[in-house]
Amino acid sequence: MSKDSLAAGESATILVVDDEDTLRETICLHLGGIGYQVHSASDGEMAVEKAQALIPDLIVLDITMPKLNGWEVARRLRRDPETAGIKLLMLSGIGGEVLHAGLPVLGGDLGLDKPFELEELEGAITKLLA
Repeated sequence: MSKDSLAAGESATILVVDDEDTLRETICLHLGGIGYQVHSASDGEMAVEKAQALIPDLIVLDITMPKLNGWEVARRLRRDPETAGIKLLMLSGIGGEVLHAGLPVLGGDLGLDKPFELEELEGAITKLLA
């Protein structure tokens, strides 16, 4: 479901994918606390499965993960017509230049370099869902 199709009073659905348990849980708690419907996954394979089942409005997607990395998750989602339109906010500690250079090539919509503030995350989500 796209943001345009949300009914009045309905919040966007976000899938948070990161293999770092503490960071994933912190992001989920924060986003849930400000009104989003939040789901999570701890690796790339689980991310693809949940994305296909949920069709979230946005995925907060770490790049460096076990099983499938975030770039491969993005490629798989972009190839599937059902998931191709999901907004992808990529997270990484690989460095801003590398992250931002890879976004247009590999399917991410926006990137945040780790570490980041929760306010930065909120701003990026708001921008992508606008």
